[in-house]
Amino acid sequence: MTLLGSILAGMMALTPPPAGAEDAKPPEVESAVVPEMTPDPIVRSIQRLQGAERIRVSPPARETRLEDALEILAGLGGLRIDADWSALETIGINPGDRVTADPQPGSLRVVLDQMLAQVGADYERPVIDGSPDGLRLTTVGKVGQNAAPLLHPIADLLEPNELLTASESAATPFQNAGEISTLIRDFVIRDDWYEVGGSIGRIETRTRSLLIMAPAFVHLEVGRLLESMRIARPDRIAFSISVVGLDSAELDRLRLANGPGTPASIIAIKRSPLVIEVFDGEMNVAPGDSATIKASDATLATAITLTPRWDAARHRIRCGLRATLVGVAVGGTRTIETEIDLTMPVAASVMLVPALAEQRSLAVLLTARAD
Repeated sequence: MTLLGSILAGMMALTPPPAGAEDAKPPEVESAVVPEMTPDPIVRSIQRLQGAERIRVSPPARETRLEDALEILAGLGGLRIDADWSALETIGINPGDRVTADPQPGSLRVVLDQMLAQVGADYERPVIDGSPDGLRLTTVGKVGQNAAPLLHPIADLLEPNELLTASESAATPFQNAGEISTLIRDFVIRDDWYEVGGSIGRIETRTRSLLIMAPAFVHLEVGRLLESMRIARPDRIAFSISVVGLDSAELDRLRLANGPGTPASIIAIKRSPLVIEVFDGEMNVAPGDSATIKASDATLATAITLTPRWDAARHRIRCGLRATLVGVAVGGTRTIETEIDLTMPVAASVMLVPALAEQRSLAVLLTARAD
């Protein structure tokens, strides 16, 4: 089943009942399956976001005004793109800004991200949200105005799955809806929930569901996170690790253009004609274990250690990473030690290696997949 199918089947797509209506029903009436119905605007908005990820476009590789570039993209993708210019201007993005499309074909969403990475201020990036008719470009301060309620059923995450109970790879059921709410706030728009002083979304916990008031892009991220929680925990994790040299400004541009912390961002960085490959390797590690990969030649000695581990309930995984690079190829001795949150079945991270003024910019690229 596609994620959209899961959202339609696993979320209450109509405006929720008046306050108190759900509480007035017997608990057993609430169901995780929605009867056939016409999707309301928020579900259509989620459809448009997913469509932007699937539709491939190849815009002309020439410099043009941002407003014109958006019109070209909309025509190529058959998807309306609206921009809230009054809001975008507050973060330094204007209709007349000049942008150049990447010459390589890509999804409409990736091409749009690449264009937006060329404009605006570094202190805040624009938000790409869905609308019933297409995409909407706005700001963190304004996107909350597009919030809509959606009920996310979670009963199956609170009760043991009989098919997985006997498997050691199964996650322990959550104790209550509050635990799941906390996990969502840790992984999705972390600082923008009303509960922590933000202005984009809020979560109301119920016995067997979460009522979330948020824009479409947040509902899509929440739906994907909940789907990842329904997957049996892997016994081993396959890691791909690279160390590359790339100007920090170009690195940030590619990360922002392709989604920080996504495999797509790592692919884009490694494909950059400006990148210098320093190290490339693979590891297969069981959570709870530790593994080290080493390599050396006349100009560089590399050692990278990974230590992934599940939390007690096997709901989330954190991975310790320590990398040491020694040699003239990297300007002396370089080290990085950090902790990474990984959301299975696929996760990615881009980490800058600390540098002195005379040392070139290096980054560690890590992709993790359930094995």
